Amino acid sequence: AELYMRSVDYDIGATPGLILYCRYVDDIVAIFARPNTGASIPSYEDLIIDVISKNQLNHNLTKTKQIITTDTPDYAFEYLGYEYVVDGGKLNLFPSKAKLTKIEKRIAAAFDAYDTRFPINPRIAFRDLVSRVKFLTGNTRLVNSKSSATTGIFYNNPLVTTTSSFETLDKALKIRTNSIKRKVLRDRLKKFSFVNGFTERHFHNFSSQELENIVKVWKYV
Repeated sequence: AELYMRSVDYDIGATPGLILYCRYVDDIVAIFARPNTGASIPSYEDLIIDVISKNQLNHNLTKTKQIITTDTPDYAFEYLGYEYVVDGGKLNLFPSKAKLTKIEKRIAAAFDAYDTRFPINPRIAFRDLVSRVKFLTGNTRLVNSKSSATTGIFYNNPLVTTTSSFETLDKALKIRTNSIKRKVLRDRLKKFSFVNGFTERHFHNFSSQELENIVKVWKYV
């Protein structure tokens, strides 16, 4: 696939006015210099689509967008798991909407699993919910990983520049936590925070068996 894309990279790289070209597999960002005053701005989007079509490839209509910064001083786009937002001339990076939605679904799945398990075995239900919230809000090293890979709220989002998205996740977690009837469990869960896990890089250790048990409720999330 990378060999096939070489001609695409070459043709886009040869487009007049290009100052930055980034491609990761099939996600592309291209930045072009502003034409001289009085000169018309060509449709760089059409130029790139022509290159893609010439190489017998299709583009994603919903993800393809041309932004003219002189006409749109405030704008946003997503690329490689991040949302890039320019507001008032300042750039901030947020986790992508897909990332946030996935975490919200995992919060819901963890609490739903607790509700299902509690009547059968309250102790295990308690343990599993605490472990899952701890995992979601913190960071850990994947055991038995050849590269000792790390994962978690910070390590999956190291370029994020503002905690506002994590504050929203904390609100969602708080709502579910307050629905728990057992005070001791509510108090335990209130110690966890997405904001703190990101800013303070809280690190937790789990065994391979614990990790397997934690993630099994998110198999289809």
